[in-house]
Amino acid sequence: MVTSPKNERATLGIFDNLFVNNNQGAAIPLSQLATLKLESSPLTINHFDKIRTVSMSAFVMKGYLADKVIKDVMAQMDNFKFPKGYSYKMGGEFETRKDTFEGFGTILYNYHVFIHCNFSAGV
Repeated sequence: MVTSPKNERATLGIFDNLFVNNNQGAAIPLSQLATLKLESSPLTINHFDKIRTVSMSAFVMKGYLADKVIKDVMAQMDNFKFPKGYSYKMGGEFETRKDTFEGFGTILYNYHVFIHCNFSAGV
């Protein structure tokens, strides 16, 4: 959490001196990892299945595979110690891909049973 003194109005400048450690322990300025900008947002609390939610979105930079980035992010999120009552759920491309291939195993199983039955019956 980043806070500014109570008598000052917070600006993006407070992130100029914020560093993030990489996997080798070296401190990297946040400005090298992300481009920060202010955006307007609705003054509402979003809910999904009656649970308060915060949504984040990101785009994969050119030269990186979305699948690898998603797997890396999920590995880090799976190891993150969330406070009690907090969790994460992947959406977007991950959710679409999961929904698309979810029934694929059943289709393959049914196809295998159909072929096996036909060959066993001497057809």
